[in-house]
Amino acid sequence: EHTLLVTNTGFEILTWRQLALHDKPVVLVDIDEASLVEIGPWPWKRSTVAELSSRLTAAGARVHAYDIAFPDERDHDDALQLAWSKAPTVVAQVFSIDAGVTPSVGQIQGALAAPGCPPFAPRSFGHYGTAESLLTAQPAVGHITPRVGPDGVVRQVPALICHLDHAYPSLGLTVLWRAAQPGADGPSRAGPSAVDWVWHTAGAASPFPAGLAPAAWLTSPSLPGLVVPLDRTGNVRVPYAVSRQAMTSVSAADVIKGRIDGGLLNGAMVIVGATAFGIGDTIA
Repeated sequence: EHTLLVTNTGFEILTWRQLALHDKPVVLVDIDEASLVEIGPWPWKRSTVAELSSRLTAAGARVHAYDIAFPDERDHDDALQLAWSKAPTVVAQVFSIDAGVTPSVGQIQGALAAPGCPPFAPRSFGHYGTAESLLTAQPAVGHITPRVGPDGVVRQVPALICHLDHAYPSLGLTVLWRAAQPGADGPSRAGPSAVDWVWHTAGAASPFPAGLAPAAWLTSPSLPGLVVPLDRTGNVRVPYAVSRQAMTSVSAADVIKGRIDGGLLNGAMVIVGATAFGIGDTIA
């Protein structure tokens, strides 16, 4: 229920809610059942997603992150590409870490600046990337690949995945990094540079108190003082104890239709995802 946050001034024990609000708020834009009823069944037209992005930009969202992959080219990609080019955008990609599943759809982007992979990162055997027509907008990209247990339940998310000897960070890590880049909250909306997370393993010089160092951890020159601890297989701790009431969530339909107070989204890291059962994307 608590996270150890390491800063330049020492150590702080924060609840997840406090951590989310430590710098900028996180707002979830939910493609819920009400959105499917009002906007139409999923997948939406790319022009509709472009309208959503434009609304977020107008409201002053610091980062637009999509917990959704866009691997194939479709009609109205030009509208979505244009909308994304005007905002700090992060989109999702998915790797297969199952040796028996080898898809190859879309383009892979968003590798760490440093080549090579840490020993704890799972290897990729295939991918669902991003349509080339959308990558001209220079979005940052993060993976949403889960570790699925024998019972079909997701309990772990790898921080990094190794694909062709390059390490690719998760969506959450990429969102934090993108929010720290120049232009993320200004009019320039400059395209991102290479993601600068750096991995460390036990035995390296540790910022943790003696005896409390995790098996591995991540740091970023873009986020000085922030340390992300990992377990021995490279997973990020997931705060499953967090209640829904601890997160601010709004319906995607309300955003598209302009029914949201713009102040709620101003300066926020916005995560667009889905809870609608009709999409078939809800898993334990």
